[in-house]
Amino acid sequence: MSANTLPPIKLEGIEKLTGQSNYLTWRDAMNTVFDYYECVGIISGTEKNSKWAKAFLLMSTSLEWQHIVASATDAAAAWKALQDCFDRRNTTSSLSLLKDLINYKCADNSDIPNHLTGFDQLWTRCKSRVATAPTTDLLGTGLKTFLTDDTVKASFLMLSLLEMLDNVVDNLQTKTNISYDDVYTKLMDLSSTSTSSSKALIASAGVKKNRFPSRNTNSGPSRSGSSKAMTIAPAESSKLTGTPPPLRLLPNKPLEEPMWLRLLDKVHL
Repeated sequence: MSANTLPPIKLEGIEKLTGQSNYLTWRDAMNTVFDYYECVGIISGTEKNSKWAKAFLLMSTSLEWQHIVASATDAAAAWKALQDCFDRRNTTSSLSLLKDLINYKCADNSDIPNHLTGFDQLWTRCKSRVATAPTTDLLGTGLKTFLTDDTVKASFLMLSLLEMLDNVVDNLQTKTNISYDDVYTKLMDLSSTSTSSSKALIASAGVKKNRFPSRNTNSGPSRSGSSKAMTIAPAESSKLTGTPPPLRLLPNKPLEEPMWLRLLDKVHL
């Protein structure tokens, strides 16, 4: 299948480049797109340039940084300009990524699956960044081996968990040579168990009955034939009729002025 017959890719599904914080993720996504269309050489400069490639880069960049792409002569130049701006391969950028990894914490015990996804993405970013670290970046070259160790990844994941999961971490640490898959599987099982328990608790609770039954407004007088009222009483002649009875005031009970009318008198229109 040629590139011209491939189905189009919607830009809405690709996160726009917003700065150094998501440059590596954006770059990998763009590489995937250009590889899908079999034209990676366009952005690397080894193939004939195409106007649509530059336009695609422009539309996949946030408004703040579109001037970098727009001012470039072609797609390859725009790609290089974005790389020079955001792919800063030095000790400071390596330290910043390591800081992000250390400070990444699980926000909520009920959100473990999303936490695991975010951790994997951040770990991949760090590995990709230090994989091509220059020799002048001592921290980056040192982290290269550090981040490829599976037990180190497992330790960082356990470090990112909430204190309420300390007992789970303690149990995992009793194992020798614990792997990232061991921690991942344990947390996913824990999340599934927690979700199932919550659903079972809700199901067993059922629907609470109404403590206050609805009042029957159509009920007639009592069996004794008497009817009591605090302020007004129905006329005796209309007890057995189906029409609303006329009302009469009880003696010695003056009619009070409605509250809303008293409040209205205080308002100066």
